[in-house]
Amino acid sequence: MKRAIILLIALLIPISAMAGGETKQVLLLGTDDIMRDLTQSAEMSRADAIYVASLSDEGVRLLSIERDYRVSLPDQPDNKLATTTFFGGPELCMDSVNNLLSLELSRYVQISKDTVAEAVNIIGGVSVAIHEDEKPVLRKAMGYIPKQGNDGLYKLNGKLAVGFLSAREDNIDDIESNARRNDRQQRFLSAVMDLVRSKSFDEALGIADKIVPLIKTNLTMADIVGLIRTVQTGKGEFRYARSPITEYSRTQAGLHQVIEVNDMALEIQKVDEFFKE
Repeated sequence: MKRAIILLIALLIPISAMAGGETKQVLLLGTDDIMRDLTQSAEMSRADAIYVASLSDEGVRLLSIERDYRVSLPDQPDNKLATTTFFGGPELCMDSVNNLLSLELSRYVQISKDTVAEAVNIIGGVSVAIHEDEKPVLRKAMGYIPKQGNDGLYKLNGKLAVGFLSAREDNIDDIESNARRNDRQQRFLSAVMDLVRSKSFDEALGIADKIVPLIKTNLTMADIVGLIRTVQTGKGEFRYARSPITEYSRTQAGLHQVIEVNDMALEIQKVDEFFKE
């Protein structure tokens, strides 16, 4: 089954309540559904998209974390970061990201391919930019490219959004392919944030109320209210980066190709600077 790389609803659903300009962070997970038929448990799927969203009155900082990072797992050989949700759910993935990048995440949002299309349709679709050079791979994944609107954007319904977010180039390096997908995902997230800002508070809260049952999260209704108010009243700045930011090497963990940063202390420093800039 095609993997889902889905975070799109992360800014409509809770991150955390903001108070006095305080910055809050949340782990965003898009999981595939490979194990769902066997376990009927979304948390047993692999984390195919891993992000940290940092939200403050200044706006959103979105950090994509490479799924092929090498990590140590309890009672298991070293493996890819993507496998942490299989072995221990979103909690193990969160612990692994904290250990990897010296973060203090305590909250997460997880969504799978099964529920993405429904969630996008609930919000009435999302309009995104599509670059000319990515149309061939998107046409293959989406089936067709919708008509361009007068604003220069392309409005995606749920089914098209799944294709847009999960499309990947098979004829290039895996890490580069991941990077291109991440670029499309952050474009989508930025569009979702703009959509939230365009709604009234009551409208946005009503949408969130319909979407929350579709996801797995440890966030509260107070978090949802705080997120909506912060997105709608903040400056709305959106910045994106991808870890590893610094140089890395490829190595093996069992049968899997993984990556290791050459200078982890420098990587942690650069990640910290990104969140604070």
